Amino acid sequence: MEDASGNREISDALIDQVLALLKSGQKLQAVVLLRGSLNLGLREAKEIVDRLQAERTPAASMDATADWQSEALVLLAEGKMLPAVKLCRERTNCGLREAKEQVDKLAADHGLAAQAKGCAGVIMLLATFLVGAGVASWFAML
Repeated sequence: MEDASGNREISDALIDQVLALLKSGQKLQAVVLLRGSLNLGLREAKEIVDRLQAERTPAASMDATADWQSEALVLLAEGKMLPAVKLCRERTNCGLREAKEQVDKLAADHGLAAQAKGCAGVIMLLATFLVGAGVASWFAML
């Protein structure tokens, strides 16, 4: 296989290594491997990895999509958005933004609202307490 500039031959062994990294969700390591092995620039190596991923893994992506969605629905029903996004990233080898969008769409398609969990209430309570304590100490000084 030729690289993006069309002037280098990439060995089958190197392609196999890159595909193995992609399969395990290590796209960055695949790009680094190509850069080091072929002395390529970042953009050129990334384009090759993207092309290999698109050409060589479409069937696996389809199976992974069906598989992760049922597991993600269980996580979403339990209010576990972050583990669902992580599952999506691991199974589909996509980026964080794309995984978040896919999980949001999956939740919306199945009538599951993304449940935001956080500490905003605790922070507001603490802020109110601190302001109240400050006002009380100010009045105590008068």
